[in-house]
Amino acid sequence: MSKLLKLITFDCTETLMMFHPPVAQKYTESAEKFGISIGTEDLLSHFRVQFKALSKNHPNFGRHTGLGWKSWWGQIVVNTFKSANPSIKNHKALEQLASFLIEEYQTNRCWALADGACDILDMLKQKNISIGAISNTDERLENTLMSLKIHSYFDFVLTSYSAGVMKPDKQIFDLARSQINGHVSPGLCAHVGNSLKFDYLGAQNAGWNPIYVGPVDDEVLRMAASNTVFNNLAELHSYLEKVLPGIDENDDTALIK
Repeated sequence: MSKLLKLITFDCTETLMMFHPPVAQKYTESAEKFGISIGTEDLLSHFRVQFKALSKNHPNFGRHTGLGWKSWWGQIVVNTFKSANPSIKNHKALEQLASFLIEEYQTNRCWALADGACDILDMLKQKNISIGAISNTDERLENTLMSLKIHSYFDFVLTSYSAGVMKPDKQIFDLARSQINGHVSPGLCAHVGNSLKFDYLGAQNAGWNPIYVGPVDDEVLRMAASNTVFNNLAELHSYLEKVLPGIDENDDTALIK
């Protein structure tokens, strides 16, 4: 990993911010408001099936198929509940539930900051390093970050929906570099995320410094360099605080390896 960085970007979902309460619990509790009763046991598995299917037919939240992200998520909610309980007949209530959840998931009623999130963002700001967000999600992310009171840390927020391309595609990382003033070479950029495929390998293939934060399994140990793997943000914070100097934003010094 480079010890001289000008830009560090973060994945958001399950890297900087965590589902809170868990998705199945939030869906179940919200459904009760609309007279829909359902158990939480299998709801998450049904959600994942629907998410995978709709992602295949309408990639990037329907960005290029004409569906659009609101209708995309509406279908996810309705289809999740219908598949979990085919006896649900009140389609109007399901549509109302979907609209409710779409709004809820841009607030801090559905999210909590990961431990150490503010601390690492504070430290990077103090070191004069530009901070960005690159996330495979829709346009609600800006509101979510504001609700969590961390939006002000970011020099830019780039969603796959607004970019028209998803991680791990190199294009979204190239686009991220263009969001800050002045030319920044890929080698002076790092991306932090919890997905080996979308975050780590995506950043690596774009010529960036990849950083993995999350559960460490055999695949992670096999694919990622040991000094780029961290169990949590606190570990990464400690490492970066030691190795990254404060830098002059006009300094274009070559990489220090």
